[in-house]
Amino acid sequence: MPELVVRISDPVSAAAAVQSGADAVTVRFSGNGYRKADGSMSREDIYKISDYCRERGKKAYLEYEGVCFGGGDLSSALRLGLWAQHIGICALRTSDLGLLRALRQELPEMPVHLTGESGIHSLRGVRFASDIGAARICLPAQLPKERIAYIAASSPAETEMTILSPLCAAFAGECSALRLTGDARREMCSKLCGSSFSMGRKHALHPFSMHGFSLAARLDDIKKCAPDALFIDGVGDSPERTAAALSILSRVMRGGKPPVSTELGILGSAILSPSVSDAFFDARPDMAVSGAAEQKEDFPSSQPARLWLSEETPTVALDYAVYLRAGERFRLAARDDQGNVASADGPVPFRASGEGLTKIQLQTQLFRARSTPYTVRSLNCVMDAGLYVPREAIEAMQQTIFSVLSSKRRVVPFRIQGKFVPAPFSTGRSDAPVTTVSVTRASQLSPALASLSPALVSVPVFEASDNTGALEPFLKNGSCIVAASLPRVIWDGEESRFRAALSKLFDMGVKDVFVADPSQIKLVTALGMRPRGGIELNIFNSETMDIYAGAGLLSAVLPAEASFQSIRALSKPIDTEIVIYGRLPLMLTETCIIKNTFGVCSCDRFPELRFSNGEAAPVLRAHECRNIVYSPEKLFLPDRKRTWSSLGVWGARLCFTTENARECAAVLQRYLGVGEYAPNNTCSGFYYNVTI
Repeated sequence: MPELVVRISDPVSAAAAVQSGADAVTVRFSGNGYRKADGSMSREDIYKISDYCRERGKKAYLEYEGVCFGGGDLSSALRLGLWAQHIGICALRTSDLGLLRALRQELPEMPVHLTGESGIHSLRGVRFASDIGAARICLPAQLPKERIAYIAASSPAETEMTILSPLCAAFAGECSALRLTGDARREMCSKLCGSSFSMGRKHALHPFSMHGFSLAARLDDIKKCAPDALFIDGVGDSPERTAAALSILSRVMRGGKPPVSTELGILGSAILSPSVSDAFFDARPDMAVSGAAEQKEDFPSSQPARLWLSEETPTVALDYAVYLRAGERFRLAARDDQGNVASADGPVPFRASGEGLTKIQLQTQLFRARSTPYTVRSLNCVMDAGLYVPREAIEAMQQTIFSVLSSKRRVVPFRIQGKFVPAPFSTGRSDAPVTTVSVTRASQLSPALASLSPALVSVPVFEASDNTGALEPFLKNGSCIVAASLPRVIWDGEESRFRAALSKLFDMGVKDVFVADPSQIKLVTALGMRPRGGIELNIFNSETMDIYAGAGLLSAVLPAEASFQSIRALSKPIDTEIVIYGRLPLMLTETCIIKNTFGVCSCDRFPELRFSNGEAAPVLRAHECRNIVYSPEKLFLPDRKRTWSSLGVWGARLCFTTENARECAAVLQRYLGVGEYAPNNTCSGFYYNVTI
């Protein structure tokens, strides 16, 4: 039976989860990597949850929310991990590869899970994470059942799949919509999915609105997937919803009997969704889109929250032994499922005027213990007939046993502490950065752009292989590196298409490839090509950079959320690029929001989502008819050259999205100091944010 894991947000919900059948609860410590956010759970609450779960034989996990920006974040994250080990947390969970490796060094006996926000979606990616030290990989909810089964069957680490959760329109870990509010944190939800938009002549659209995700009725398919753990999300901020969802799911998963229609409705209500779908599980992503305005109703409360902590559903079965002999003190002992033993001595029994105490009577009384996690599994007796012990004495002895067993069960197991060894620091380049270019379409390439001699030009792989003529001026330039770029998501089984396209480009002289996922590195190197890291790798700290440098990357593009301060402090063992022009990606959707809205796919026409304030966000087509939603504003920093030239980076990148070929050349001329081009609606991104 896979482990049932539920994300919770308070001690009462943790109690409700454990009493309703959860095997483990995971608690988020909110903030960028380590910092506690306003309104999040306190350390005292986390300690109580850990203690509560350990006493009942359940597990408590601590999840880092977000990534570590630099060494200060990383050091504090390690201190938090050490504290978690001291209070008995069973595993740590993170989406940050650098933090994952650092935790494995500092806490070598503490399991670390890589969360679904990491976006690991292929067997190659799972193996990459396992090599770094991940004990479990949490797979995105967007994976179809065949891919989950394929990964789980060959994974060197444990796998975890989602069975109940609200859905985000973005692929796992690929939503940066908080950029619209000036917030660089990816771990916080902007609630963009619930917003209303206009598109073309249509108004009040909800293209990001999704059905809830539930696999409660797919028990047989879940068994075929054979994961090690099943994840439940979206219920943990309410003990009533937590209990309702867990009581149904634990019965379904352990009893093997599918839920009835009313229970399916309860599960939808538990995640505050008016409808649920399993479309992603069947590789039908378009069917997962609701397209309707959010309609969230309050879940009815059937039990006061305070009762979850005062009343108890027993979860620990005890084997009792009784010694009742005339003239000797009454003795009661018990052994739990962990081998802990406790005993208590009572009074000397006296002769009963009637039948006396029997085994059945004693077992009935032992069963009556309430508000404790303990119940009776067996009772072995050595008893003389006709003896009697007062009920109050038996209750007192039982409470003594419970107290001793609880103390033993709450003991935190010893785990050794290692030593984190920071990656060697490299300051990077001392000379001025070169100018590099990335395009979304081959039609943006022109002889005029090639004549300006950018140091590197990156083109999507299929755009490049289908339009080789557009690459010729850059290949003949002699000083320009021409590179193909891979999409963020490549499923297991799709690699043959990419091998064919890359081999074609290799034969015409393209040797470099930007990868968007760690699983793609071996795909590139197997073809004799040089891998470079795209912005999608989310390299925020020196440890992550060192991991990718060790994996063979020639260079890496830093994410747009990093500040100039954190970029300067980042170790640069390989050539590093920053983005200095272009629209920033807000979201990579798993479905085509244009097709879902209009019935036909017209992504190539650059449709726009218009916000209520009038700003328009372009929507571009991505691989397999996914969409990338870009920011309304363009990053534009030609007048800040002195600042971004002193960061130790190798390249300064111009990212072209909706621009035509003439505009691309004009932008490059402006950055080279020979033009006057200036776009409308510009911004400076997050580069001037201060990292605390």
